[in-house]
Amino acid sequence: MLTSTKISFKLHNRAKMRATDNKGLSIVELIVVIAIMAVLIGLLGMSLSALFGTEASQAARKTEAQLNDAKTGAMTRAAEYMVIRYIDIDVDIDGDGDIDGEDQETMAKFGVDRSGFYAEKHISTLTNSDSSLKKDYGGVEYTRIASSKVTIKVGDTEILSDGSNGVKIEYDRRTGRLYDADFVTADGKASATGVDTSSPTSSMELTKMTFKAGMRTYEIDFDPVTGRHTIVN
Repeated sequence: MLTSTKISFKLHNRAKMRATDNKGLSIVELIVVIAIMAVLIGLLGMSLSALFGTEASQAARKTEAQLNDAKTGAMTRAAEYMVIRYIDIDVDIDGDGDIDGEDQETMAKFGVDRSGFYAEKHISTLTNSDSSLKKDYGGVEYTRIASSKVTIKVGDTEILSDGSNGVKIEYDRRTGRLYDADFVTADGKASATGVDTSSPTSSMELTKMTFKAGMRTYEIDFDPVTGRHTIVN
């Protein structure tokens, strides 16, 4: 028969065991959990950085291709220039006070089906033999080069994603060198005639454009004399 002392001792041991079992994570276990979380967060950050870095790289390469095309166009057709700016498809194009499917349908006719940064090429002479040109666009071609996740700067000035500004780039028809580079006021809309560049807000010597997304930055360096440009990572 158990004495009251033995019973009290057993009850005390059981209570002690329960307290030991419910004490939670030890310091070592807590450190291990924190270390694992830090590694996972680091891997996620690297993945996002790589993803955004790809967008910056693609934006730089698409822009370089459009610059090459604008330069070739200036030397083979009557005067051509290019404007790089942000276009938003969620705007009232037809002026009826509503942003609806009709506005987006109008944008799509110009080749603008998503918001983003676009290269807007102005071509003053269209010939029947040049089937690559979109003749019903009134001499304007739109090519999307980047989403709003990419920050584009010309020199130290940013091309804003609210669509309020843009940069006009023009090449000399005879030599192919950079002829002119101006910042212009824009309205964030696509149209048959493109943005008005007749009253630039400022002129510059174009030496570089930068494309940044996440932790990655790509740069296009310009030689104003020869018109050549190269991508620098």
